[in-house]
Amino acid sequence: QVPLASVADGLRASGPMTAEASPPGVCSHLFARTVLATLSGWLGALLLLSALHARAPLAAGVLPDVVLALPTPAVFALGLLGLSLYIHELRSRHAWRAARTWLAPPLGLGLSLGAGGGFEDFEALAELWREAAPVMELDVPGGELVPYPIAEWRDETAWADFGMNVRRGVLLASFPLEFLPGDAAEASAVDFAQTQAQARSEFGVAGAVGAERAWPEEREALCGVGAAMVNQCGLKRTLVAGGRDVGLRLRLRLINGSEVEEPQPMLLECGAVGAKPLCPGFLLLSCVCLLGLVADFILVSCLAAPTEWPIRKRFFTVPGQRLGTLTFSCSPSGALHLEGVRDELMARNRFWIGSDAHWQLLEAELGHLGPWLLGLRHVRAASLCWAASTTLALLVWAVLSATGALGAVDTPLPVVGSIEGARQARVFLTGALASALGWAGAGLAHALAQLQLRRCSGRLADALPGGAAVTACWKSGCLGSDLSLEVEQLQPLTLGQPMTVLRSGHAGKATFCS
Repeated sequence: QVPLASVADGLRASGPMTAEASPPGVCSHLFARTVLATLSGWLGALLLLSALHARAPLAAGVLPDVVLALPTPAVFALGLLGLSLYIHELRSRHAWRAARTWLAPPLGLGLSLGAGGGFEDFEALAELWREAAPVMELDVPGGELVPYPIAEWRDETAWADFGMNVRRGVLLASFPLEFLPGDAAEASAVDFAQTQAQARSEFGVAGAVGAERAWPEEREALCGVGAAMVNQCGLKRTLVAGGRDVGLRLRLRLINGSEVEEPQPMLLECGAVGAKPLCPGFLLLSCVCLLGLVADFILVSCLAAPTEWPIRKRFFTVPGQRLGTLTFSCSPSGALHLEGVRDELMARNRFWIGSDAHWQLLEAELGHLGPWLLGLRHVRAASLCWAASTTLALLVWAVLSATGALGAVDTPLPVVGSIEGARQARVFLTGALASALGWAGAGLAHALAQLQLRRCSGRLADALPGGAAVTACWKSGCLGSDLSLEVEQLQPLTLGQPMTVLRSGHAGKATFCS
């Protein structure tokens, strides 16, 4: 895997990145390879010229007499060897990848660029990358690749629009794959899938079951001596056992169904209207004249600015809802029903509900909570109706009593301290007390419902790895009886903390960065 420090610097959540320049040691090694391969190509061309043209004068003036004294087949073979070394080195260089676009071969991910490789051709290639679906596979050492399920995804590639924040000029652009979990729960699910695959590889099915039950507190002890959780600056987490680890391979699935890995870097000329391959005709001529390696060294080492344009995808495991959230519906009779496919939801949420005992505890708690909330709902509705009716009746009585409509027209208003005044005061106080009791009953029922929710959340938080919070909502308005209970994994405070990014590295393996 690529060292974390080499890919974490400069990684931002928005916009392209500028890669660091190559260290001096790499430049010296590249220069030596360029000189040796170029000299090998020129020497091979002279040898072929000498063999084909019967000791041509030019070759005779350059090549030593020992070489010219060799038989013609040997000289021809040496010439082919020299040119083969040059061609082999040239095929791995960026200049050749840009030059061959002039011949319109398949480039990168299978898109054929037109002759000359214009702006519209590279834009079509970038659009092909944006429309490709992310593919993740668990790479178990010594085993087969295990697909990681991705139900929904969205493209977050920022540079393909070539806005103001995209770097201009001559660029050596690389296109690493960056897959972002939808949220912290998705990141935990990826971590759990790696641990489960590792345990299954080491100990079989029993070990995988044990990993689910021990997650996350006892997973280190599960794999025996040598198991450790690697956490480098909070950026990488993977389970290592016995010197081996489960990696992630990132690929793209094109619209035609084929799957490819990270595209190769390209020499590009980026302007205001887009990007295109850098001078493919000139570079092709340089390659034919055995100067392709020299042109590549000058461009890569001196002129082209290393730039990273990541192909970024955000993925989600559960379609239509967030991972780490379960929704239960409770009928008016108190029957509890899980919304969605039960087996699929159990498989997706095993990173925090890891055993059947946890599921039974969850259903038992919600099965006890649902009838309580329904009963308190009925009490609150009855209290609200009673309070509203008594308040309205008291207001009507007060208005009619004040206007004299309850007695004769010529009857004077009751005097304070008289029998009639005392009777009306008692009626008013009785109505006010009845109304207050109704409002108090509604508030008490609401407070008891919130208390039951908090207690249920506390019990589940203590029992489930990662904690849980329970919320309730009513689907049929203020006085409805269709109850929906949502259980959500408690998320840690992520403010100021790095977000996990799965980034393609060596041989398609993913590294964990911020």
